[in-house]
Amino acid sequence: MTTLLTIPSHYTQVDDGPFKLTWECACGDTGVTDDTTSAGDGAFAHQREEARKILIDLNGEQFAALLRAGAANDWRETAAVELLVRHETWLYDETLRMDYLDAKWTANGDMVTRVNWWAVGETAGSTGRAPLDGSESEMTILRVAASIGGDMPLRLHLDTTSLDTTNRGLVLTAIGHLLSHGGGVQFASATAWTQLPQRRRHDYC
Repeated sequence: MTTLLTIPSHYTQVDDGPFKLTWECACGDTGVTDDTTSAGDGAFAHQREEARKILIDLNGEQFAALLRAGAANDWRETAAVELLVRHETWLYDETLRMDYLDAKWTANGDMVTRVNWWAVGETAGSTGRAPLDGSESEMTILRVAASIGGDMPLRLHLDTTSLDTTNRGLVLTAIGHLLSHGGGVQFASATAWTQLPQRRRHDYC
């Protein structure tokens, strides 16, 4: 049975005045606008820092539960998250936790965490984030998950060549989960496939 950590609330509010000069967090921390940071930016930075402190201490099961909760009611997100969870490796990757998640708190104090699939799908390090690194198979799983979660074209014919039977099954299960709930998958152009010799009519006889 998965036991989640008790996660304190860091729901922040920016003042309602016309200039929005201050912010206040449920934890008691406050901030004010200065020459370089707006109140909104300050509140966002505070939440991000507090989220990092929490995420780094989660074990694999706790992290998986948090991702599943964040993906709830979104079949595309759920399919991508389940692929990572069942593959397991990326649940323990510190870089993914620290640089590729978007976390916030709701007004009722719940922490909502989602993977930034577009950032994951971009070239490693191109957005100022630390690059994600893994074996060819691990990177393939991550790339496929990003394609599903971010609704980006999936090169299924290329992206599964490095996978063994078990991992190919995980990929097909994720795609099947999405399709069975009315979602769609963007497949890359068929021109990317290796061209086969043109068949003649008598080849089918």
